[in-house]
Amino acid sequence: MERLRKLWDSFKRFCKKYESVISVLFTIGPTLIKIMSKTIIKRMALSLLGLSALGLAQIGFQENFRGDAYQDDAGVWTVGFGATKGVQKGDTITVRHALSRLAREVKDEYEDGVAKCAGDVLISQGEYDLYLGITYNIGVHGFCTSTMLKKLKAGDYEGACEAIKMWNKITDPKTGKKIPSRGLTNLRNEQYQKCMAGGIL
Repeated sequence: MERLRKLWDSFKRFCKKYESVISVLFTIGPTLIKIMSKTIIKRMALSLLGLSALGLAQIGFQENFRGDAYQDDAGVWTVGFGATKGVQKGDTITVRHALSRLAREVKDEYEDGVAKCAGDVLISQGEYDLYLGITYNIGVHGFCTSTMLKKLKAGDYEGACEAIKMWNKITDPKTGKKIPSRGLTNLRNEQYQKCMAGGIL
């Protein structure tokens, strides 16, 4: 009992001596835990990564499949999983060919484009898949000149996630002005939540 009492007295003296340090630790503790949890996400140079099968499926799910060409909210002719290049009224496509086209376009155009402008930005596989999906939607130029990429290059991953929500507008085919889209707003909010979880939700 005497030994326990001495240990307790010693502990109280320690706490009193380092009271200010302990107070700071308790204040910033939650923030430190949050930062440490982020470091668990394994990040590597973007140039070493490629779109995963799950990432390709997510893009397909994001775009939805339409076998007959249709005009999207901005009046652009679209078919399959969001393909627009060379699409005209009356075009049709099967799921198989749409998936093949999606994989080919993502690899040849979007992955190469992102790699050229993003360089060796440190990023996780989940984040890579997520941002590539966004790039497929907004275009390589859009991503390469975006606040998202600027934040990623600065190591501000939360800021990059927040910037996703900026891309919720479409061009009104009648006025030519940018207007918010409910569908895009919902999609960007979902992508923001996923981004904050490291792209692994």
